[in-house]
Amino acid sequence: MINSISSSSTIMADLAKSTSSTSSSSSLTAAQLETISSVLESYDSSNLSASDAQSIIASFEEAGIEPSAELESAMSDLGFDAKEVGDL
Repeated sequence: MINSISSSSTIMADLAKSTSSTSSSSSLTAAQLETISSVLESYDSSNLSASDAQSIIASFEEAGIEPSAELESAMSDLGFDAKEVGDL
């Protein structure tokens, strides 16, 4: 479990780094965008706990959604700060 949490934190840290990168590996599909929206609607962006952040990251991992500028943008559109989620 600890390795999973540590891995999740690393993935979100990579997300923050990827936003400054000029290359993007892939675009999000409509299904992935729907999954992001579905996952995030269960949370209050202004009151996230570390546990919430870990659950969000785990849900994205399970759906095969990798850190990217597109993910950060999609999260931002829904009122979430990807860096904050990663930091939690």
